[in-house]
This record gives sequence, C-alpha cells and structure tokens, in this order.
Amino acid sequence: MKQFISTKQLEELSDKAKDKLRKWWKPIGNEFIYTPTFEKGERTKKWSVMIMNETWMEDWNWMKKRYEWVEDALPLLSIGQMIDFLNDQDKKRHEYWIGDVMDSSQDTPVPLYKGELCDALWKAVKEILEK
Repeated sequence: MKQFISTKQLEELSDKAKDKLRKWWKPIGNEFIYTPTFEKGERTKKWSVMIMNETWMEDWNWMKKRYEWVEDALPLLSIGQMIDFLNDQDKKRHEYWIGDVMDSSQDTPVPLYKGELCDALWKAVKEILEK
C-alpha cells in the first residue's frame, strides 16, 4: 500500500495551492520533504527529497531564518497527514475505506474518490488546495 504522495503529484499543484499547503503544514519531524537544490550556493531548477529528522525539528526556526529554501520546502504528505488536512479543511464528513474516500454526511455514503487510498486522498486534498 502506498503511504506517501509522490513528487510528481506535488508538482501538479499550482503555486497558489503550494502556498496554501505550506501555510497549513506544521513540520513534525521524521517526515519526507521536497526541497529545492543548490550548486555552488546557487539555486537550481532541480528539487530533491530529504528526510527531516528530529534534529532538524529542533533547528527548524533557526533554519528558516538562515536558509531561504526552508520556506519553499513542501511535505510529501502521508495518508495520516492527508486525513488531518481533510478534517481541518473540509466541511464534509469523510469515511476512508480501502481505495475510496466517501462522503458520509448523506444517509447513503457517496464515493468521492476511488483508487489506491493514498491517491484517492490526494485527489480530495488537491481539490481543496486548488479552490
């Protein structure tokens, strides 16, 4: 079972949606982040995946002041983070079944998104971020 969104999925977001995601995201440590890369002190057009460990978390505020790329970092959202996001942002009551995200605010649950659970959640998150 897929646990995290891919970098390709993150790149589907508009700049406005990426900013919304950054605003919502509260780094917790031990998570994958997508960051711009630098060569000889210059920012490149390439991005890379890093694991933000607990040491980073202790220095996160210091790093934000010192390194410009920290402000641009994006999380490779996990299933749990996407559920948290949907619960924080969306007024619908969701149920999560293997492969489906359901709107259970009706008498009969209505499938909103189908497929691999991670991808179905991503579709729901992306829709909200792009509004």
